[in-house]
Amino acid sequence: MRANEFEECLRNYGVHREPCFRNITFCDAPDGYVLSADGKTATIYEHFRVSSSESGKKGSKIRQEQSSLRKKAEKNLESFEQESKSTFSKENLAKDFERNYKNHYGKIEKYKDNLVTKGVANKETKFFICFVIEMHQIMPIVGRVGGVIRFLSISDVKKCLQTMIDFSVDLVMVLSGYGRNNLEVEILTKDEIVKKLSEPDDLIEAGTMGKVIYGSMYLGSKPHR
Repeated sequence: MRANEFEECLRNYGVHREPCFRNITFCDAPDGYVLSADGKTATIYEHFRVSSSESGKKGSKIRQEQSSLRKKAEKNLESFEQESKSTFSKENLAKDFERNYKNHYGKIEKYKDNLVTKGVANKETKFFICFVIEMHQIMPIVGRVGGVIRFLSISDVKKCLQTMIDFSVDLVMVLSGYGRNNLEVEILTKDEIVKKLSEPDDLIEAGTMGKVIYGSMYLGSKPHR
């Protein structure tokens, strides 16, 4: 994930001013880091996205569709409409999550070495690892809470929780929702993950998605008047 994409993500979710990100330095491998005032501790931030759509060797199908449609939008087409061919499920989310999570987990030692090489840290530095996981905004609906639609999250899927236990980091921050008024930030500590994993399997049942339609306004190719 490019550093500028991580910064944009934090701003989109309105968390860039939170104390944990206040003194962040955006970079590449890892996506960001914060060094303590005494220089003895470094927090490594790694950001990636996950989706509940079908995925293959090229990744999430829904992201591939959106990439293709953005190219159409960039050509300033006045109007177009296309229905997503992807299906959405808890199983797809678990698969995409496991693939992305393990990929980034396997690079943690490389991230530490990179910060040491840059002179930011040294062999005595204590590292704190935080994964910032951005949920793709198109997700199955799992229900309503107080009249508010609740979308599927990785904390609803046991396979995702088990992956986080088997390949544990210090903190997981999950960013989800849609638009600017329906965004959620979920903080998952190790204890919280263990607690959620002990809940009944049938506590959450994901619903189905309706048709996902892309259009020029959705992609922002033309201003709405």
